[in-house]
Order: sequence, then structure tokens, then C-alpha cells
Amino acid sequence: RHRSGSLWERRFHSTHVESEAHLHSSFHYLDHNPVRARICTRADQYEWSSHRVHAFGQDSSLIHLHDCYLDLASTAEERRNRYQTQSQQYLEAWRQLVANS
Repeated sequence: RHRSGSLWERRFHSTHVESEAHLHSSFHYLDHNPVRARICTRADQYEWSSHRVHAFGQDSSLIHLHDCYLDLASTAEERRNRYQTQSQQYLEAWRQLVANS
């Protein structure tokens, strides 16, 4: 008999995003998942990531810029720079965490 569902698969898990900082952290977590999974060495190399849109301004009709991202700065260039800085800080913190474990 073929079965599926919670008996054979992990249950869906959702986490409430409680702050803007948590949301930004979630963006970077998702952007860097392919790096952690060793699918690529940089987030911008992964074709299905929004990282290139947020960090480098790549055009995409599929991605809607979240208000939280738009609130990073008043100009597109400043937003990209701030996002790149946050992304780098996230990646450095993750690498340090891995090195210390």
C-alpha cells in the first residue's frame, strides 16, 4: 500500500515573523540556503534566488519588492548597497557559527 502524509513525511512547520529584523534575517537565510547546501558558492549564482534582484537590481517580473526591503533606503542604489551589506554580515555570522560548532 502506498502512503503519504505525516506518517511518512515531516509535518509542515511555520514560524511567525515577529519583527522587521526577523523578516530581513529570513530573506538572507533563504538567499543563502543554496550556499549552505553546497549547490553554489555564492547566493547570486543560484538561478531561483531573489538575491540578484535585491542585491544587484536584476529585473524580474516574478518578484515583488516587499515594503520591508523598500524601507531600507530612499533610492534603489542605497537599498542594494544596504542589502549587500546585510547579506555579507549574515554570511559572516553563519560562517563563524559553523566554525565554532
